[in-house]
Amino acid sequence: MTRRMAKSGEQPARTYRLALQLQYKLHSGERGTGESISIDLERLAMRCSAPIPIGEVAEVDIAWPLLASGRDPLVLRIQGVVAWSDQESAIISIGKSELVTTNPK
Repeated sequence: MTRRMAKSGEQPARTYRLALQLQYKLHSGERGTGESISIDLERLAMRCSAPIPIGEVAEVDIAWPLLASGRDPLVLRIQGVVAWSDQESAIISIGKSELVTTNPK
């Protein structure tokens, strides 16, 4: 875990280094796979299978290492905008995030 500098009077934001498998889909319809690098309340840094255009709206499903009710796989679903990207990694500015099960009932 690292800490990012905060604005005056605020607590520093905590950044967690997590190497978890993920899948993403872009508003344009493009899909890909990758691995998370780190996450905090505002952004997700990830490795990706192809360059992602900056400004693209993205939905990212990260395979979460815990099970719901001890049996149902979870994903951390993040919706946001690509804030930075190069050939093999990207940073997503998080607009919304939630833990969801991958087994619909």
